Amino acid sequence: HRFHPRVIPLLDRLAAMLRILDRPVEIEGHTDGQGTPAANWRLSARRAQAVVRFLEEAGRLKTEMLAAAGYGSTRPIQTSGDESVMRRNRRVEVVVY
Repeated sequence: HRFHPRVIPLLDRLAAMLRILDRPVEIEGHTDGQGTPAANWRLSARRAQAVVRFLEEAGRLKTEMLAAAGYGSTRPIQTSGDESVMRRNRRVEVVVY
């Protein structure tokens, strides 16, 4: 997976913070409501897995501390047909336990 160049420094900082925390983390992938539920689930899972791979490689984080989960469009930030809202629903979230 190729990340946008602006995202790489954020992921590097995230890896550094997670190394310090040394706590279990779930990387959640989300999509907007366009497309089929199955396609959205696969896309969201791939997004989360790509971030987990980056964190494992770049941050040298313990694999057992990282989990990836795809939620498709089941957890929208907002529900509206507006493009700016749909863009916000296409995201990856980090949950630290």
